[in-house]
Amino acid sequence: MPPARDPRPDFVLVDFDGTLAAADVGNRFFRRFTPATAAWDAVIADWMAERITARQCLALECDLARVGRDAALAFVDGFALAPDAAAFVGAARAAGHDLLVASDGLTFYIERLLERAGLAVPFTANRLRFDGEALVPEFASAGPDVPLAGGRVARAAAGAPPGCGRCGNCKGAALRAARAAGRYRRLVAVGDGYSDRCAVGAADVLYAKDDLLDYCRARGLAARPFATLAEVTEAEGWSPRRPAPAPVGPPPPERL
Repeated sequence: MPPARDPRPDFVLVDFDGTLAAADVGNRFFRRFTPATAAWDAVIADWMAERITARQCLALECDLARVGRDAALAFVDGFALAPDAAAFVGAARAAGHDLLVASDGLTFYIERLLERAGLAVPFTANRLRFDGEALVPEFASAGPDVPLAGGRVARAAAGAPPGCGRCGNCKGAALRAARAAGRYRRLVAVGDGYSDRCAVGAADVLYAKDDLLDYCRARGLAARPFATLAEVTEAEGWSPRRPAPAPVGPPPPERL
């Protein structure tokens, strides 16, 4: 007689930029509002090569950018969630699983896009303080401070949970905390980029695409390729394949 199936739910951690959202909103945001584009490109290259941490990368990006709150929010309104985002969240919940959106991006655009889509889902990300047109990040995970120009300092939020010290918002730590809770059958992570590297090895099942998939393949790390959230839904057996729903909100424009 086969063993009884573990009745506990899964913990599903899904990235936002380029995964639950149709585009990498954070990347487009900093590219749009950073006057010194060569300096920004150098920061991103250093982060991808692991010469600086994700925490330092976000702080340096904020230091280079210049934008006020109103202009930032207006920019975000040109983006939308992935066409199958709502169906993905609904299917995971209908299957009885717990889902968390975890991003090393910024709460101001995640909150706005989720709200506009009518999608109520728990999420964690770094906060952003607008000081006129200067930006100061507040990290979601505990870790080292990062000094900025003009005497400003990027710090963790008060009471921030432990992290690896490298990420602004540590997805690996979120997965390990879920495992320590003891109430989940499996930990499932879904992501697309270098900000998801800390989740690699912490999840029981990792769905990866784009830069994250290349990163895993280059290092011989286990990852299940996917192109759309509908493919993850089908692979997990949450619901049968069906036509993707209409996009939520206007389609995201190409931003440079």
